[in-house]
Amino acid sequence: MNALKIIIGFVIVGVLLIFLILNGGQSVDVNVFGKVYHNIPLSLMILYSFLFGIISMGLLAFINEIKLRRELSRTSREMKKMKEELDTLRNLPLEKGE
Repeated sequence: MNALKIIIGFVIVGVLLIFLILNGGQSVDVNVFGKVYHNIPLSLMILYSFLFGIISMGLLAFINEIKLRRELSRTSREMKKMKEELDTLRNLPLEKGE
């Protein structure tokens, strides 16, 4: 599975590099929160957008991982308590019915 992820990563980076090379001569104006930047190379904007996407998705994945680990820990503690309760109930003496 890791090899597949590596291959997909290389393919994505390769496609990005080809796209950057093909669009290397074009310039664009960029408006970032009201500030306008003129004559920025399109390839640079594509690269920045790609990196911003990777960083933001990594941050979101990290936050999700923390939530999942916390939920797993809580569930493990709850399961341990239930097992202890079950063991306690199993060790109770049987009452004789009259």
